Amino acid sequence: MYFLWILIWVWIPLKGCGGLSNTSLQSRLVGEVSNISVPVGSSAQFTCLQLYLKGNNIVWRRGFEILATGTLMITADPRVSVVSEGGRSLLSLAGVEPGDSGEYVCQVSTIGNPISTSFFLDVQVSPSVAPVPRSGVVIMKEGESVELCCNVSGNPTPQVTWSRDDIRLEPSSPSSFSSSSSSSSSPPFCSSCLRILNLSPMDTGTYTCSAENGIPPRTSAQINLRVEYPPTIVVREDSFATGIQQQVTLTCTVDGAPTPTLIWQFQDRALPEHSEISEQGSTHSLHIPRISETQFGNYSCLARNNLGSFKKYIEVHGRPGQVDLVSDPWRSGETYHHVTWSLLSYSPVTEYRLLYRIVSKGNDEEGSGSDWTNVIIPGAQQTHSPYLNVDWTLQNLVPHSTYECLVQARNKYGWSIPSSRFPFSTTNSVYKSASTQNIGKNLFISRSTAGTSLASSTCILVLLYTV
Repeated sequence: MYFLWILIWVWIPLKGCGGLSNTSLQSRLVGEVSNISVPVGSSAQFTCLQLYLKGNNIVWRRGFEILATGTLMITADPRVSVVSEGGRSLLSLAGVEPGDSGEYVCQVSTIGNPISTSFFLDVQVSPSVAPVPRSGVVIMKEGESVELCCNVSGNPTPQVTWSRDDIRLEPSSPSSFSSSSSSSSSPPFCSSCLRILNLSPMDTGTYTCSAENGIPPRTSAQINLRVEYPPTIVVREDSFATGIQQQVTLTCTVDGAPTPTLIWQFQDRALPEHSEISEQGSTHSLHIPRISETQFGNYSCLARNNLGSFKKYIEVHGRPGQVDLVSDPWRSGETYHHVTWSLLSYSPVTEYRLLYRIVSKGNDEEGSGSDWTNVIIPGAQQTHSPYLNVDWTLQNLVPHSTYECLVQARNKYGWSIPSSRFPFSTTNSVYKSASTQNIGKNLFISRSTAGTSLASSTCILVLLYTV
């Protein structure tokens, strides 16, 4: 009976201390805290207690590396120190670094298996971000796809976001963002990537990857993406109407990456060296102070970069400029419509060609279309101004119908570009405006050219008498 009581008295305290790796001797070696998290640069301490094993030296090790036995330091690391007092052993590590993370073991050698308890040190590190490549510059070609990547490290693992021009980017598809990680370095790093498909010049810009993990400060890195593409050229007008001894300035706006070079040509030949050529940003200009007839022809700007070339032509000529048609609803009657147009011509206009046709009659919603009617109108005497305004009245139209018309002008250099098609409609009954009231059955038909003064205008009055 006494023997049984002794066994129970010994067993109970042995059972009362848990958490050791050797369960049959758990009460003999105890660690106060098994998991420790500290920020980088601070100190970490591990305390190990001996129970019922007083007098035995405690061995400290990190992994398989022996740090100390008792108070005797084995490691050459000056940051490590051990203080022993009674059955307590305190291991201190100053100025912890990311590589210090891992398992620390306090161990006692006994007859049989050694007794040990383990601690785990977690060193918290603020995020670090580095662009890939280190230069932070990525050059791609239009139409290609790209992955912009940043190597990110920190503990805990940072959360990464991407932005452009301070606007956060959200994935448009599951493949827009990707990440991979590696535990081979300390602290572990991950690669966060932004994937952009089918690149266009609009994708050129600065992209920022930012990382945070709750350990200040939040950090970021920038990647400058340049999308290269062949040259393109935009001209203000590809047909330039002018006159002898007039000033002419031609402009070409060039785009492309890398920045294209540009040369001007006349009739596909290089211009003389004394030509007045200027450049302002991407806009290139050719200035001709007093143009002659021999300088009429095709000018071109030719742009080149390492991805290709592009040529744009500008014709400089003496023909009339494009005709602009204008009209007002009140200028239509039951069987007539007044057509007005304006144009630019430095050489006298010899004739106009007015074409019109019926589009639909009455309530014919689907339209009944017809052939074009061609009206040749003689040109009037040229005024001192090259800017002309002409008025003409179309007669014998079908009431309550829809028409369309267009106009061309001709001078000694040829025909102008046709005007845009202009729609108009006749009415059910004659509409009398303030200018035509009290005229009775007479219709006023005029054709005039604008001049610098009323005296220089020419008007032709025709009175038609109806039965």
